Amino acid sequence: MREVDTMTTDGSRGSELNAIDPYVVYVGHLSQGHCPPHGDAFLPRNTKWYELELIMDGGGYIDSPGSRSSAFKGRLFFRKPGMRVQGFPPYSSYYILFGMRADSAFSTSFAEQPPGIEQLYGEEPADKASISAVCFPEVTDVQDCREWEKLCRDMHHEFISNGGNNQFYLKTRVLQLLVYLWEHRKSGQQVLPSAHGPAIMKVKATIDREPFARYELAKLARQAGMSRSFFCSRFAEVVGLPPIAYVNDVRIYHAKGLLLQTGLSVNEIADTCGFATVTYFFRVFKRLVGLTPLQYRLQSLYKSKPRSDSL
Repeated sequence: MREVDTMTTDGSRGSELNAIDPYVVYVGHLSQGHCPPHGDAFLPRNTKWYELELIMDGGGYIDSPGSRSSAFKGRLFFRKPGMRVQGFPPYSSYYILFGMRADSAFSTSFAEQPPGIEQLYGEEPADKASISAVCFPEVTDVQDCREWEKLCRDMHHEFISNGGNNQFYLKTRVLQLLVYLWEHRKSGQQVLPSAHGPAIMKVKATIDREPFARYELAKLARQAGMSRSFFCSRFAEVVGLPPIAYVNDVRIYHAKGLLLQTGLSVNEIADTCGFATVTYFFRVFKRLVGLTPLQYRLQSLYKSKPRSDSL
């Protein structure tokens, strides 16, 4: 008999989700330059608020009660108040601290005098974990890291510019992240669908860090400690794309930026991004973007050109 999802049939849990009205108290960015020296660790801490933390880069890990999770690019952590957490760098991240239900008294005092970062952590939870944590997985590997990186980066920019005053914008973004986590939990997906996930994620981190390097499947497989065929199947299982397809995807992402932000020729961009030939670059770009590189550049220039409309 098929198990029925309690998320939609359990009225109490459904009402919990419907009651979510987040209030963002802080959005921060942790760079590797602000981490303790390699080999050291952050001091252990207790979470005071709900937290979302998206790892942007690194190779460290994070300890929480009963588990140790690698801190790789694209890993999203959800934490409830009162959790014991300790980070072991190197890694960089965006992190969001928030309450699940807006508190008018707190929001008024927060708007008048926002607390310093040192006041946002402590032994006593500020939010009493009013929403059941089972609604959201504690660790998730996001499928499109660039999309969520942009969301977090925009949130950070908004918070740096205006503090917590634009709660409409900030809470909408938090809800986007929570919906993603909720749907991920409903789907029954595991954090890493393979026991070889950590080794695969190390290879992925290498590609993310050096996307223009020359890669050979045999060398990547050796880095992961696997045979070539086994590595290819496990990489596709964990990352969602075969290794070469993932390399091309990352390179085309950077190529699009170079087309829009520089005056480099298509030949120069193809070479810069690690493509063996311009023909291959054109073929991959057209398949992934739907346009040739020149069409993409011209279309973007046309869209950005101001128009003078007259009545």
